[in-house]
Amino acid sequence: MKRLLDYDPDTRISTYHEYDHDTKKTIIETVQDIDPIMAINKANQGHLNKKENWWYIGTIPDVLIIQWAKECGYKPYTKEWNEYSVQQLQKAEYRHLNINGVKF
Repeated sequence: MKRLLDYDPDTRISTYHEYDHDTKKTIIETVQDIDPIMAINKANQGHLNKKENWWYIGTIPDVLIIQWAKECGYKPYTKEWNEYSVQQLQKAEYRHLNINGVKF
């Protein structure tokens, strides 16, 4: 049975704890309601606005930022994490987050 450990109303991230008695493993799960983020991305789609040396490509949900940091082993927004996130945004499963189709 999952137990809610924490809920952040600002990010809409919930953290759950579950213990699997068969495998004797503790599972911590982070879940986020990304609908508001995706609505913002959709509203901004097609409005490419180049500012100085960067282009807005969309908003990445916090749960993905956390997941990608775990996968690549670097803290979010470090040079290494940024390189990893660019690679991820080019994958078909995350291409919908690049709302203006910016080529990297």
